[in-house]
Amino acid sequence: MLDVRGVKSIVEFKEKLKDFISCRTRFNVFDLSDNALENWVSVFKKIPFIYMNGYTSPIVQFAKYLKRKNIILREICPSLNVCIVTSEMLFEDDKQLMETQFGIKVINEYGASELDLIAFQNPENE
Repeated sequence: MLDVRGVKSIVEFKEKLKDFISCRTRFNVFDLSDNALENWVSVFKKIPFIYMNGYTSPIVQFAKYLKRKNIILREICPSLNVCIVTSEMLFEDDKQLMETQFGIKVINEYGASELDLIAFQNPENE
């Protein structure tokens, strides 16, 4: 009989391996406390990220945290060029907040779990 903890470890190992091969850094979106988001900031200070990609709502929460702390992300991570949000509705006011606090363009990605990526928003917001 397979231990459930073993299955979780296998799944976690696969995700960490995929992240390693893809040169990705994964942030815990289940803890959006100020302490956790401060850790995100410290990671952005250390790693020269080129882009951010993830679910809209935790990225919006990160932007709100940066606003409260008066931080522009690109000032601490100048290599950052774009933020791509996916899987959830992107509201215009959230997009403006993210673009202000990140200091970069935010692009909305459209996809479906059955098909993968369908389309990106272009610079003209189409």
